[in-house]
Amino acid sequence: MLDLLMPGMSGLEVVATILKTSPRSRVVLLTASESSEDLLVAVKAGASGYLTKDTPLPRLASDMRDVLRGGAAVSPAMGGKLFSALRDLLKHNGATSLRRPELTGREIEILGLVGEGKTSREIANELFISENTVRNHVRNILDKLGMKSRFEAVNWAHREGLIEIR
Repeated sequence: MLDLLMPGMSGLEVVATILKTSPRSRVVLLTASESSEDLLVAVKAGASGYLTKDTPLPRLASDMRDVLRGGAAVSPAMGGKLFSALRDLLKHNGATSLRRPELTGREIEILGLVGEGKTSREIANELFISENTVRNHVRNILDKLGMKSRFEAVNWAHREGLIEIR
């Protein structure tokens, strides 16, 4: 357990040194700082906990046991800030969902044909279905992926390894 602000070397520098020397160690920062920036830097440095100095002793002891068992600890006042910062980071990086959308086999097949540059009519003829059915599949694909164009969907499917583009 370290303070964030220490004479000489900062707690964050000590966290990095400890984890470099002993990667399996668990480090918790106990600090007066309720700064979101300090919290994020501590997480990035590898801290397993960030507790404010107003944490009651029973809670502090419980949180330390949780950290020793492989968990993490964040003061309630900092939990909201952590989630807010995480939400902002995910929005900024364009991550709308961490779950991979599930496409049917037919939808993946159609995306592959779209990736080959085929029109809805050509796809319909190849798969022995109507053009409207192809358009419905494409609309469902775009809805599931939250995308606006066939091009976006094909690029996503290629990056995810669902289709190959020749």
